[in-house]
Amino acid sequence: MERMFEKYADKISNNVKQELSLQLSGLETRISSMESRFSAVESALGELDRLEGDLREIKNDVQELKNENLSHRLHKVESSSGASFQELVSEMRDRQERSANVIFYDVEEGAASTPFQASSSDAAFLEKVFADLNLSMNESVRDFQRIGKFRSSGAPRPVLVRLSSSETATQILARNRLMNPKKYAISADRTIREREHLQELRNELKSRTDNGEIDLTIRYVRGVPRIIRLPPAQLAGPPLSKAPKNGEGSQQCDPIVRLDAPHPTFECFLDIELPTDSLYCSSTFEFNFKKGDYVAMSAYLATVDFEPCLSLPLEQAVDEFYRLLKLVIAEFVPRNVQRKFLYPKWFDAALIGLVKAKKQAHARFRETRSRGDHRIFSDLRRRCKASSRSCYSNYINEIQSSARTDMKKFWNHVNYRYGDSRMPDVVRLDERSATDPASSAGLFAEYFASVYEHPASGSGDPGIGSSSFSMSGFSVDPESVRTELAALDAGGGVGPDGVPPILLRDCADSLCGVLSSLFNMSFASGVMPAVWKHSFLTPILKAGDRSDVKNYRPICSISTIPKVMEKLLVGALRPAMRQFIVPEQHGFIGGRSTTTSLLTFQEVVLRAFEEGCQVDCVYTDFAKAFDKVPHQRLLLKLEAFGIFGRLLAWLASYLADRRLTVRLKSACSHSFMALSGVPQGSHLGPLLFLIFINDVGSVLPSDVGFLVYADDIKLFRRVAGVEDGRALQAGLDRLDRWCVVNGLLLSTPKCCVVSFSRSPSPILFEYSSSGSALSRKNVVRDLGVLLDSQLSFVDHIELIVGRAMRALGFLRRTARDFTDPTALVSLFNALVRPVLEYASPVWSPFYAVHSLALERVQNHFLRFVGSRTGTRWWDVDAGAVRREHG
Repeated sequence: MERMFEKYADKISNNVKQELSLQLSGLETRISSMESRFSAVESALGELDRLEGDLREIKNDVQELKNENLSHRLHKVESSSGASFQELVSEMRDRQERSANVIFYDVEEGAASTPFQASSSDAAFLEKVFADLNLSMNESVRDFQRIGKFRSSGAPRPVLVRLSSSETATQILARNRLMNPKKYAISADRTIREREHLQELRNELKSRTDNGEIDLTIRYVRGVPRIIRLPPAQLAGPPLSKAPKNGEGSQQCDPIVRLDAPHPTFECFLDIELPTDSLYCSSTFEFNFKKGDYVAMSAYLATVDFEPCLSLPLEQAVDEFYRLLKLVIAEFVPRNVQRKFLYPKWFDAALIGLVKAKKQAHARFRETRSRGDHRIFSDLRRRCKASSRSCYSNYINEIQSSARTDMKKFWNHVNYRYGDSRMPDVVRLDERSATDPASSAGLFAEYFASVYEHPASGSGDPGIGSSSFSMSGFSVDPESVRTELAALDAGGGVGPDGVPPILLRDCADSLCGVLSSLFNMSFASGVMPAVWKHSFLTPILKAGDRSDVKNYRPICSISTIPKVMEKLLVGALRPAMRQFIVPEQHGFIGGRSTTTSLLTFQEVVLRAFEEGCQVDCVYTDFAKAFDKVPHQRLLLKLEAFGIFGRLLAWLASYLADRRLTVRLKSACSHSFMALSGVPQGSHLGPLLFLIFINDVGSVLPSDVGFLVYADDIKLFRRVAGVEDGRALQAGLDRLDRWCVVNGLLLSTPKCCVVSFSRSPSPILFEYSSSGSALSRKNVVRDLGVLLDSQLSFVDHIELIVGRAMRALGFLRRTARDFTDPTALVSLFNALVRPVLEYASPVWSPFYAVHSLALERVQNHFLRFVGSRTGTRWWDVDAGAVRREHG
């Protein structure tokens, strides 16, 4: 046993020795490998030290070159100016301080007993000066004092006025220079070096002028006075023997340049007709009306005497009114300054300053690579991130708060976030294309002008009987005008006349008198001024390819003043004419809508279903009905209604010679005339169209029912056999003849027929219009609601659920940073709820599956609102959220 144990012990010992020897050899191999690596690292460190030394030498060389370049530039500046660098810096600071000062000369200096009395006298003088220059002394002047010593001759000392800013000083000098002649002796506060340099230039100019160089003058070029040569157009030319034939001439007594005795200047006035159309309507966008001082403007307008203006003929009176108003606008409304903002719109001035400082610190750190500069850069980067988060949070909170009352800021946020893609860069019309705004506006103008019809003869029977209504004239009073002006929406856009609604609203008390007088002059003369018949057209995409001009429809923008005039007239006409509008018309009538029209038709169909009958309905579509109304035909119908005399003449003038201009990205097309149609975008246009189409029911058979919503007409009748189909076809034929007589045209491809029946085998009669067969459909869109042949509304509910889900998805993407439940509910009520509730009395669901589909949209939104508070989506109790937020 002992030998066996010894044998096993020897064997184990040998095995252990072998394993230890193998491990030892492995360790020796690894140690040698590490030693070689250490030697490589040491050599690399040595190479790194060498490279750092070379880099330091390069930096020192670069710094020496910079210092040499800077010293060379300083030496050059000092040698050219005769001053040291410190003196130049001091001169620049002195000029900057003096830029906000002006000096008044020849200000009478009385023998005041006390300095206070002398200062009061100077203050009274300055108040008069600032009043003449239409400036506020209290806001502009910091202090003032007399400068210089008392003079034995008694000559007054100049008055130095220190102003709030250099812009105010420039404004004072410019307004005094525009006075003819100059009323006050004012100059800028120049340094000694500036005065010496200016005197040297004057001496040089006099010397060169005496030597025959008469085309020289002193002008400021980039803020530095220089002697320059005048262009030939500004030089005094040879004497004229007589004035031009089409103008008058006289010798110029106040020339701009120095007079040359042998060649006196001559002033002439020529009558030149300038083009009225401009490719760019910059005047409309020239002023920032949101920042206008309308309180001061209203007070100033109250002092303006408009009587001379009102004594002129109508067209001249309106032009003179606009001339005076535009002068006032230029005085009290600041101009737009186009600046490209390089930072996100929620950045404030402090954050922008931090970003700039961070960029400078980063550039300095990249140059020096020092830890101190890195700490400065890191601290600025941290502060930028914190300030950016704070600014963005404030911006989102502002958008959330505005979403409750004003959706404009929300849509501005949407356009800023996702981009405004209203118009592509390239548009085309047939084979032509345009890339710039002016050319694109021209293509749109050409297409929009093609839809109008040339005037047709106005003779013949108007097609309607006479009514008991009678009206030959109309007038307004200042109080009614003031009421309409005060009710204007301040956020409305500016029309072609350049006068915004906010101006008219805030200055209603001052303008109501003159506007009521102009309105009454227009009604009394039976003439609508030409400036009030100019409208802007904005292209809006209907559907399809965004680059195709034919896929757009025009939206008309009319000036605010004529819209107020129209609204006053409509307010008198509509109540009197409503009793004559057929009850089947549901458009533009108070108390009627698309829902009332659909409910009326639904009742007819459901009664037929109860009796086991079928109802055939023909849906018609007019081609550009509002744009193709013949003016003479419309005037005949207005006269038959009872409008005559000066009011009828005014309406004829209102319709005729209307000028339209396409406005696109601040560019405007050439103007073209609307030869037919009623003005869209106006208050009077819809009422005129209702009168024009009102007699359509008188031509239809009594056994054919019809409903009208503006220009949408549908004819319907119960159909029990072929004879009933022929009766409905007869009604459609009479409608075709009415269209021919009244200058309108049915778009047959868009017309269709639907047979409403719950029978498995309905009667299918072939209907036609103007010789073309009408298409038959099982589902039709009627005033925004999908009607199927059995009135089940399954297709409509599926449609609106899909649309509501897409609107909800848009809301969730846009408002993902919103946290205010009230703001989210407001957005839901504005974007999603109208989709779900439009015409709901017509299609209200009676199956649980449809109700659940509609409820699913609201439950998605309620879970989204609940998740804004930190709760997980699947843990949100939709019922609790609904009870909490209504």
